Amino acid sequence: MRHYIRNMVEPLPQGRPPSRSPYLPRFSCRLPRRNGSGVGFVVAVLVAAGLAAFPARTQAQDLAAIEAITKLNARALEEYDNLNFDKARKSLNEALDLCSKKGLDNHAIKARTLIHVGVVILGGGITERDAAIKEFQKALAVDPNIKLTSRVANPEVQSAFDEAAKSVPTMPSTDSPVETPAAQTRATPKVAVEPEAPTMGLEHTAIKSAAQGAAIPISVTTDAALEAKKVTLAYRPEGAAEFVRVELKEYSKGNWSGSIPDSATEGDEVAYALSVQNEAGEAVGTHGSPEAPIVITLKAGRHAEKDSGDAEPEEAERAEPVLLPTWFFGLSVGSGIGWASGYGDVNNQDKVTPAFGASKLGHVLPEVGYFVSPDLLLSLQLRIQSVSGATPFRSTPPMMMCGADQVCEPAKGALAAFAKMTWLYGEAPFLPYLSLSMGAGQIRHLAGFPGKNDNCGSNIMMPVKCVDTVTAGPILFGPGAGFILNATPNFGFTVGVNTLLGFPQFTFHVDVNAGIVIEI
Repeated sequence: MRHYIRNMVEPLPQGRPPSRSPYLPRFSCRLPRRNGSGVGFVVAVLVAAGLAAFPARTQAQDLAAIEAITKLNARALEEYDNLNFDKARKSLNEALDLCSKKGLDNHAIKARTLIHVGVVILGGGITERDAAIKEFQKALAVDPNIKLTSRVANPEVQSAFDEAAKSVPTMPSTDSPVETPAAQTRATPKVAVEPEAPTMGLEHTAIKSAAQGAAIPISVTTDAALEAKKVTLAYRPEGAAEFVRVELKEYSKGNWSGSIPDSATEGDEVAYALSVQNEAGEAVGTHGSPEAPIVITLKAGRHAEKDSGDAEPEEAERAEPVLLPTWFFGLSVGSGIGWASGYGDVNNQDKVTPAFGASKLGHVLPEVGYFVSPDLLLSLQLRIQSVSGATPFRSTPPMMMCGADQVCEPAKGALAAFAKMTWLYGEAPFLPYLSLSMGAGQIRHLAGFPGKNDNCGSNIMMPVKCVDTVTAGPILFGPGAGFILNATPNFGFTVGVNTLLGFPQFTFHVDVNAGIVIEI
């Protein structure tokens, strides 16, 4: 689902290996398949890890806003293709407003939006060329390395962009720059400077290396004694003369997060420093400084590998911002069949002849999960079974039970709950998956008791064939497989098969399910 957005903004270059990640490669690697014993333990540990990782989602810089801005850009390009220039400009204006509101004026997504504004302006006629050039200049001021989106790079647009690149004005930054000596430019020889040690009460693990072309998450913890009101991250890309400041966000008391954007990590290194201010605006803590910053060495990683090959320069440009894993909601219905053995639930004195029995009428499977990566989903799932087809049992002397009328009603349902781990493969809109489930509860199958026909049915004058339920479990676990077919970026259909083993009351059970999924 999350792949549609980037494909609308910038098609994947030919020859580039596909990945489920729609944007930057930090989530593009395929997770290894897990084999071996201890399945139950692995599932439990990973589910716990997934739940513990929920707050980490906030550690990336305004990712929800970036996703919304990316969608607005995609919508604008669709309108541009349909020659609806006014509607395209409206979507781009909304995107620029959102950049300002979310503090993304120095982010690559702002530069990309400005590029599209210039393209749309040029679409209105040759008389708008000067206005388009100004928009391209604004984009280059935010990101000097930005290239035209290849989808719209016609000769007229390329000519205007080239002219803008020759005379890029210095654009004021919405973030307060930290003045640094002019000697700290690209032409100045590098001098090793030991970064300032962190102030007591400020906890941050200095980052020494990271991948080129990817945003770098920054996390800080402040002690209550600092009375921190604001934590500021100052970063300086390689070759830049000034630091750019952004405020970190406090996602829980004393825990702050943000990131160095991908637009600042295209060189061989990036420098950064942290400062803490109290309510009065006084500096109460630092780690590094503009004069003695922490320096991160940037190494070519998955991003560089994906951008290599025979792709044209425009196609091999930096990808748009990544969409992190999202929440998952599913609702499926189905039915199944399984091995029934043991004793009936009502006819509990009579042993069942072991055989496969249906778990009809069927079941409902609500599910909620979280993508710890674009290819790995941890979720919780309920199996709510509705049982039909079993017959009442009439007790006879000397066994007097089941109330005044002596009629015992059969079970009407069963409930089980699972922790589930799902691996997704392929590319949208068709995503096959494999899963592992472990949980507890009951599965009921129907079984016949032909020797008891005289005692079945609520009417003594109209006996019927005895059909009882047989319960399996309460320990249940097993693998599953299926696929998700995306209808939109946030909505799809799913079909799957779940297999379950039950203990100590044994069953081998197979469910066939179909339903819908939503990602938000």
